[in-house]
Amino acid sequence: ASRPSLAQLMEIISFMEEHPDLARRRKNAGLKIQAKHKKLWTKLAKLVNSVDGPKKTKPAWIKFWSDKRRSLILKQKQIEQGKLKSRLTPLQRKILVLCDYKFAQ
Repeated sequence: ASRPSLAQLMEIISFMEEHPDLARRRKNAGLKIQAKHKKLWTKLAKLVNSVDGPKKTKPAWIKFWSDKRRSLILKQKQIEQGKLKSRLTPLQRKILVLCDYKFAQ
């Protein structure tokens, strides 16, 4: 599975900014919300596949976002605990903000 292009990532981020509830991915969402999210992911997959970069199925894009989110949360927690000396890029921070991550003060 090849990595999305920067253009594709920017497309995903701007879509998530328009649909913040999709970015946050609340577990135990009701059926209406789940149906809405399914439609949004279908729309997003088409949109991202129309941009220059690797083409993926809807489930593959969902997995990409989920993995990205999880890895950034882990990285930020390690930074906050002093286990990692690096810092998140502005783009990575933006993704965590979209996902409603609570940064340590």
